[in-house]
Amino acid sequence: MPGDGDENPPKNNVNKNQRIPISVQGQDGVLVDYKLAYNSQLSKLMDAYCKRKNLDAKVVEFLYNGQRLRRTSTPAELEMHMEGDQIEAVQRVHGGGGCKGIKRLAV
Repeated sequence: MPGDGDENPPKNNVNKNQRIPISVQGQDGVLVDYKLAYNSQLSKLMDAYCKRKNLDAKVVEFLYNGQRLRRTSTPAELEMHMEGDQIEAVQRVHGGGGCKGIKRLAV
């Protein structure tokens, strides 16, 4: 209700201090499960995933519903659910500007 002191209540009946299940799926298809407080920054999950998979966090992108995640985002901001949402982890690709300077091989 307006004026009850809680201007932005958590969505989906999740307590703001509650830990929710979140899975991270890498490019290898393997799911890694985590629990993160609803108001915690996703950087905790991202760092834990990269450490577990021995990946450089600078070259890994995390996506939720096809959108790139910021390290400062929280499950609350993304309105994640208690059912266990899934984040994708993909390696960042640089370049791809074409084939300039590459010769075709005769077949």
